[in-house]
Amino acid sequence: DFVGLLYHDILGRNPDITGAEFWTAQIDEQHASRADVLLGILRSEEAVQLLDEAVNAVRERRIKAAEAEAAKNK
Repeated sequence: DFVGLLYHDILGRNPDITGAEFWTAQIDEQHASRADVLLGILRSEEAVQLLDEAVNAVRERRIKAAEAEAAKNK
């Protein structure tokens, strides 16, 4: 289902029952569009934390690569 796909693609996991029920009800009861639900999940604390961790990991890899390159060129 749509909510399950969003959880999987954005959060990398299956939805918890409470979250799945909440977001599905938002769509079914026309309180939110699919785009609204997508934005809600993207802006969730969990998604923001995952993105922050991914950015930090990339930053650390780039720093280490630059340090290794600098050491090689000494």
